[in-house]
Amino acid sequence: MRNLEEIQTKLDIEMEIGINQSKLITEVLLHVKRDKLTYMEALMQVCEDHEIEPEDLAKLVSGNLRDRLRAESVQLNCIKDESPVNTLY
Repeated sequence: MRNLEEIQTKLDIEMEIGINQSKLITEVLLHVKRDKLTYMEALMQVCEDHEIEPEDLAKLVSGNLRDRLRAESVQLNCIKDESPVNTLY
């Protein structure tokens, strides 16, 4: 039952902001590779491109993208009490 509620919530978010999770991942990776942006910068660029509030977009960030963003944050010392890793992948 919880999975059904999570799916419905995600669909509601996608309809509200006009972007789905797979499109988000595609656009973020494009900005990272093509424009040499960090993952955080790429997420902010997607927000700007689609006129979406970062709080709304954050609800779609999960899985591998979330892991990469977390690794980048640790690497840049944005997260306290965690030592940086040697690579983002």
